[in-house]
Amino acid sequence: MSNQGVVIYEGFCDGNSHRFQKVLHLKSLKTLLAEFLTIVQDKRIICHYADHDIDILKRSFKQVGLTEQNLQFDCTWLLAKNCFPNLESYSLEYLCKYFNI
Repeated sequence: MSNQGVVIYEGFCDGNSHRFQKVLHLKSLKTLLAEFLTIVQDKRIICHYADHDIDILKRSFKQVGLTEQNLQFDCTWLLAKNCFPNLESYSLEYLCKYFNI
C-alpha cells in the first residue's frame, strides 16, 4: 500500500499564475470546475476538514456562474475526532505521525 496516493488531475487557474503562463497550461476557473465535476460525478469526495473545501467550491461555483452542485463529502477530520476523541490534535500531520503513515 502506498501512502503517497496518485494524482488523478492537476489544473492551474489562469487568474493566479501569469508569470508561469508559458510553463503551465492555464485554464479558466470555469473550465477547471467543469473538469472537476466530470471526475467527481457520482463519487464521494474525501477531504480533511471538508467544510473549508466545500466553502471554497461553493464560492468558486458562484464566482463563475455555475449552479452549486450537490456533491457528497466525507471529512477525515470529523471521522478522526469521532473515532479517536482523546487525541492531542486532529491535524493531518499529527494523525499521520500518530498512525505512522
